Amino acid sequence: MITLSDKLKALGVKVGARDLPPPSARRDVHAIEQLMPGRLHTTTHGESFVVETIYSPDYRHGQFGLQTTASLHPIAE
Repeated sequence: MITLSDKLKALGVKVGARDLPPPSARRDVHAIEQLMPGRLHTTTHGESFVVETIYSPDYRHGQFGLQTTASLHPIAE
């Protein structure tokens, strides 16, 4: 009986990445700060890109509005 492994070998499929060509260099790479407004923030764990958005108190996301009366203490810690 021919197995799936036999069929894959007949198609030239190999196990592992040893024989794969190295990836080609991408020409369309852009720095994120060129694509959107924000800033790089360095932490002890590395860099992150921070984008801040200010919403008005009457802003709604779908069915939900901002709850400006809620305490921000739980998320400020």
